[in-house]
Amino acid sequence: MIPPRPGPHPPAAQHALALGLFTALALVYFRPVWRTFGAHITPGLGDPVFNLWVLKWGAHRLREGLAGVWDAPIFYPARSTLAYSDHLLGPAAVVAALTAAGADAIVAYNLLLVGSFVLCGWSAWYVLVRSGLPPAAALFGGVAWAFSPFRGEQLSHLQILLAALVPPLLWSMDRLLAERSWRRAGRFLAVYLLHLTGGTYLAYMVHLPLAALLANRLPALRREGLDRRSRGLLAAVAVIAAAGAAAAFLPYWLTWRELGVARAPAGLRDLGASAVSYLTPWDRNGYGPLWPGSLRRSENSLFAGVLPTALALWALVELWRQRRACTSAAERLPARRRVAFLAGAGLTAAGWLLGELTTWWRAPLHPRLAGFLPGGDYDLPAALFLLGAGGLLALRLRRRRQAPPPPAAERWPLWWRGLLLSGALCLALAQPFAYQPAALLLPGLGTMRVPARFHVLVSLAVAALAALGLAGLLARLRSPRARRLAGALAVVLLAVELMPRQLAWPALPREAEFPPVYTWLAGRSDVRALLELPWRAPGPIPELRDIPIMYLGTRHWRPLVNGYSGHFPEHYQWLRQRCCWPVPQGEALAALRRWGVTHVLVHRHELRRWQRRAMRRWERTAGVRRVYDRGGDTVFTLVPAAGNGGAPPPAAPPTAPAPGGAAAPR
Repeated sequence: MIPPRPGPHPPAAQHALALGLFTALALVYFRPVWRTFGAHITPGLGDPVFNLWVLKWGAHRLREGLAGVWDAPIFYPARSTLAYSDHLLGPAAVVAALTAAGADAIVAYNLLLVGSFVLCGWSAWYVLVRSGLPPAAALFGGVAWAFSPFRGEQLSHLQILLAALVPPLLWSMDRLLAERSWRRAGRFLAVYLLHLTGGTYLAYMVHLPLAALLANRLPALRREGLDRRSRGLLAAVAVIAAAGAAAAFLPYWLTWRELGVARAPAGLRDLGASAVSYLTPWDRNGYGPLWPGSLRRSENSLFAGVLPTALALWALVELWRQRRACTSAAERLPARRRVAFLAGAGLTAAGWLLGELTTWWRAPLHPRLAGFLPGGDYDLPAALFLLGAGGLLALRLRRRRQAPPPPAAERWPLWWRGLLLSGALCLALAQPFAYQPAALLLPGLGTMRVPARFHVLVSLAVAALAALGLAGLLARLRSPRARRLAGALAVVLLAVELMPRQLAWPALPREAEFPPVYTWLAGRSDVRALLELPWRAPGPIPELRDIPIMYLGTRHWRPLVNGYSGHFPEHYQWLRQRCCWPVPQGEALAALRRWGVTHVLVHRHELRRWQRRAMRRWERTAGVRRVYDRGGDTVFTLVPAAGNGGAPPPAAPPTAPAPGGAAAPR
C-alpha cells in the first residue's frame, strides 16, 4: 500500500456535505447546546471562564485599537500580565464582532467552542482529500481528529481546541516547498500569520511539525537545485514569517525572561505522556469508566478510540510490508550496519522503558547513576533515548545517500512522509524524557507546562493514518456502491464510538445580570486599583476563587490585585500568604497602600459572623472609609497613610504604577 498522490480540489457539494456532517456531530456532541448556549458554559467554571475573560479583554482592547493590550488588569501592579497565558487575540476579534452585533460574550464563547470542532473536522477532511484520499476516508479522518477523546479532555482549554488552521498550515507549507510560486507563498503566509493570532501554545508547537516538513523536503530540494527566483521567494517568505513570529512571541520572551521562569519545568511526571496514556480513554466516553482510576493522569487521556487505533496500526503494518517488498537485496543493510541498527534501536527502547518506569515509580529509579548526569530524574532515560535515536538517524541518512532512489511508482509522496515524521517528532516531545532536554535547547519550550498537549499534533497524524488504512480497505471492494456504503458505515461507527456522555453545562451570569456594585465601580474614575474579598476558597486550588472575580470585573475593567493565569507573580504569592482573614491588615495593608491600591470590595454575604465583626473593627481602626454599601457588597477606600506604615516591603516588590493609570517602567 503506497500513500496516494495529491488530488484535486473537492467540489462545492462535498464541502457542504462535510460541513453539515461535522455541524450535526458537534450539536449532538455538545447536547443540549441549543438550549444552554446563551447562559451556560462547559465543562466547568474554572479555566473556561478564565478563557472567556481573556476573550473579553482582547475584544475590549480591540475596540480601543489594542492600546495597552498586554497590561491586562490583573495582578496589579504587575505589567504585561496577558503574557502569563495565551492572548487569544484572533478569537477575540470574533468575540468583538459578535458582541458588537448584540450577542452576549457567553454566546460568542460557545460559538467558538462548538465551531472549533466543526472547523477542525472540515479542515482535516479538506487536507486529506487534497492528499489523495477518497471523500469517505477523508471524512473518517476528520471525525477521528476533530472528535478525538484528547480534544474532549481539553474542553477547558479553548486555546488547544482552536486548531482548525493546523492541517491547512502544514499542507500549504509542503505545497510551497514542492511548487515554489508567489501564489503558494501568499497562501502559506496568510494561514501562518492568521494562525499566530490564535494563541501561543499552538502557534509555538506547530513550528516543530513545520521544521519536520522542511527537513523532509530538503534532500529533494538539494537534488533539484534552487534557481535564483526560488531562493528569493523562500527568503522573502522566511523574513515575513520571522517578523510575524517575533511580533507574536517577543512580548512573551521579554515577560518570561523578567519573571525568571525555569527553562525546564517541574512536574513532568504528571504532565508528560506515557505509554499508558495512549491506552487511557476519556472518562466521558462510554468505556471510560471501565479504565482504572489509578492509571489516570491529568490531560493524559490520549487513546484515539478502538476503530481509529486499529486502522492506524493496520496502515502502519501495510506500509512496512510494502516498504520491505520494494527494498532490493542490494539496498538492505549489511551485517555490520545491521548490528549498529539493532544497537541504536535497543538504546532507544531502553531509554523509553526507563522513562516509563521513572514516570510510574514515585521514587527515583537510578539515584546513583543519575549523579553522573546533570538535571533530574529523566536524565538517564533522555541520554539513552537521544543516543539511540541519533544513531538511527545517522544510519538512515548515510543509507539514503548511498542507496539509489526507488522507482517513481514505488516512492512515497513526500507529503505523507513529512506528515508521519512530524507526528513521530511530536510523539517523542510529548514524553518527559524527550521533552526535558528539548526544553533546555529550544528557547521558550520550557514555559509550556504540559508536554502531553503535543498530542494535538500527534492525533492529526494518527487520524491521517487511520483514514489511509480505511482507504486501503475500501480499495479492496470492487463495487463503487459497496465502497460508498462501507465508508459511510465506518464514519457512523466512529461517530457512535467517540460520542461522549452528556456534558455538564453550569450556569454563568450574563453581563446584564452582574451585581450593581460592578456598575458603580465602572462609573468611578477614582478607582485606581481594587482588591476584591473574601479571598480564601474551598478546594485544593484557592486561586480559582479569583476567576469569577476577574469575570465580574469585565463590567468595569478596573485594575485588580486579584488574578489567575498560567503563572503567579511573586508579589501576588507574597500577598496571599499574608492576606486576608477576612481583610488586609498590618504589612499586607501597608503594601497595598504602597502599591497604589485605592479600594477594597468585600462581599459581606460570603463572610461568617466572626468575620463580619472583624471587618467592623477593621473599618474603625485601619484608616479606611466606607463609600458603597448595598446588596451585601461593601466598598472601602484606603485612606493614604503617612509614610509606608512601617511595614517591610515584600520580597522583590513590583513598582507601583504611575498616576493616571500608566504603569511605571520596571
